[in-house]
Amino acid sequence: MRRRRIRAGCNMRVGAKMSRLRHYIVIAVMLTSVVVLVAGADPLDPKEIANFTQQFGGDWTIQFDQAGHVRSLAGRSTKMFQGHETEVIEKLLRLFDISKVKLTETTESIGGIHLHYEQVVENSALDPDGRPIENRPLIVSVDRESRLVGAATSDRVIPGEPKGAFYKNKKDFEKRLKQLGSHVLGFDGDGIQVPHFEIRDGPILFAKDDNTYVPAYRVWVYDDQGRARFEVVLDASSQSIPPPVETRELVWDAVPWTRGLVFRPNPRVSLRDAAIAFVDVPSENPNPYFPVFLPRLNPPNAHGQSLCGQYVCVDDANPAATEVMLTSSGGNFSTTTRGTALLPSVMIYYYIDGVQAYVQSLGFTCLANRSIKADPHGPDATRNAFYHFVDGTLEFDTDGKIYAGEDADVIVHEYAHALQASAAGARYSSNRQASAMREGFGDYLAMSYLEKENRDVGASGFCYGEWMNQEGCSRFIDVNKTIESFDPKADEHPNGTLWAAALWRLREKVGQQVADTLTLESHSYVYDKPSFCLGGMALLSADQALYDGHHGAAIKSVMRGMKVFENFDKNSDRKVFCDTRMIVATEN
Repeated sequence: MRRRRIRAGCNMRVGAKMSRLRHYIVIAVMLTSVVVLVAGADPLDPKEIANFTQQFGGDWTIQFDQAGHVRSLAGRSTKMFQGHETEVIEKLLRLFDISKVKLTETTESIGGIHLHYEQVVENSALDPDGRPIENRPLIVSVDRESRLVGAATSDRVIPGEPKGAFYKNKKDFEKRLKQLGSHVLGFDGDGIQVPHFEIRDGPILFAKDDNTYVPAYRVWVYDDQGRARFEVVLDASSQSIPPPVETRELVWDAVPWTRGLVFRPNPRVSLRDAAIAFVDVPSENPNPYFPVFLPRLNPPNAHGQSLCGQYVCVDDANPAATEVMLTSSGGNFSTTTRGTALLPSVMIYYYIDGVQAYVQSLGFTCLANRSIKADPHGPDATRNAFYHFVDGTLEFDTDGKIYAGEDADVIVHEYAHALQASAAGARYSSNRQASAMREGFGDYLAMSYLEKENRDVGASGFCYGEWMNQEGCSRFIDVNKTIESFDPKADEHPNGTLWAAALWRLREKVGQQVADTLTLESHSYVYDKPSFCLGGMALLSADQALYDGHHGAAIKSVMRGMKVFENFDKNSDRKVFCDTRMIVATEN
């Protein structure tokens, strides 16, 4: 089935210029300053679901938590959203058992628009008129035909005022934080000896895991090289300052122990030699050094042709005196071989430019559509690579023997973080499953995009980063595993292979173009701390928005096969368990 051809606009904050949006999307402007209130929302009555489907039409898949509260829904209404905005939102608030929200952000994807509401707490000591809760959004998704296709929230906030005094003044809180010492930030023994910190925001209201809320401050922690490494949310309601309410990574690590070099995709694959080492790489062309065209480069300057272009700018942030200049006086990089930063620089440019061009060919014109900065010779003396969320840059390090930017798997994986963050911000960096989905998407995109680069994905799975590791696969994506293999104590990278496997199974059912499109689109449909369960629901919403739900059966089949969705009623495949703690039910 062909997808409706739509060119997407860019993500926008509420109040930003809206002229690029379709005419009907102007409804977001109408709702900018509106606080929607359903006074004293009652607990969910089972009839509410039937009333919802009867009133708005469509076939809906609905996710419940253990207490029976609705947490997400996916489908497609027959009634238009435009002209019925208040009616739809009020009905959703009843379904989600939320009393009051305020629209704070509007984003756009190729499937439609996404209205981000924050739950509002009334009579707050911070604001008598009510203050939004920072981390309990309700995201409402509407397709390009102005039909509701999905809604999701992480949980409802328990009403009630925080007890006791709290730090209302930022300077007082900062002073107390310095008095208590760095252990309050939670980084003792984490490689940050004397953390430097900066209070970025506050006081704010922040929901804890038990869904009560506290006044808090958002703090950034910097390493000794001045790089923002972590975001910490600290409870400001006590003199002792308890441990962080939440910690979020701001530097997203690929694989700390991998090795590699970049060719097409690397000599072990192109030469069909699983034993070849980096010291044995032949120098002849065209294999393993494949000549490629480097499109969209900026014009040469006084120093020659740089590796900066429309989608990526490769530049050594701190070049050593002996480092090879990343320019060519004649605009010809085809004589470069490995051993310096020049070869990985060329390959970093080539693969990032190619991935961005491919993503745009799918219709995504605003996912990391910029000249992203990539450092091919980062400051860390390790075989490692990072995506820095704070400034949106890429870093590829070297141990002096192998550059991390010499492996196509690693380059595509790291750039996948930039694509995902462009749609979802830092939502995929806050808990084990969310982080695993973040890393799994990076692995999947490497699998999917590089399959044509002489890449064979066998019946059992995919070998990731085999050149960087030299001793074998950095990670093996076993496409036959299920979520039962998820280890809550393990690193997000091995756990991420499970999400990569799920996406690959979907690709096998619906094809590369559809699977890649649905996956990229789904990132706009999740709230903070998404689970594998919500990832499956987001794929269903994306499919409704783009393909009228044509691939819903395939998505559910994959999620059941991964045991993300499990049968709840043996007499019906329309009711399933989700994550063993969630229930997903489809209502007619």
